[in-house]
Amino acid sequence: MLAVMAEQGFITRRQEDAAIERPAEVVTAHVSRAENYVADWVMEQLPGYVGALDRDIRVETTIDVEAERAAEAVLRTVLAQKGRAAGISQGAIVAIADDGAVRALVGGRDYASSQFDRAVTRGASRAPPSSPSSSSPRWSAAGGRTAW
Repeated sequence: MLAVMAEQGFITRRQEDAAIERPAEVVTAHVSRAENYVADWVMEQLPGYVGALDRDIRVETTIDVEAERAAEAVLRTVLAQKGRAAGISQGAIVAIADDGAVRALVGGRDYASSQFDRAVTRGASRAPPSSPSSSSPRWSAAGGRTAW
């Protein structure tokens, strides 16, 4: 492929040689991280706030990156330690501040394996409402869900 790109003038021979000497490494961590669930949720919500997306925009969220990563680690740890015994292979975490701001949203164990967002999708097994809000924790408690 590199040779064809060089022959057609898309890259120089020097760029071809450099690419051959330093081949790309496959990286999957960014594909499997929980922030992808957040990105999907935000993209789903955006049209209701800004209309049709016909240009690039910048979106700021209330997500706390450290809280997000901690929630993801907790979910994976709990599922690894207790999931099999409980017959559970997936889960979700939504962390909501007192003001209703979503601080962390983890829709499953591994985004690369399943993009189905259990945190915000109606129809997921005992799923919370479609949009996290300050009522989600009360719903969880009322719905018979238990914390590990």
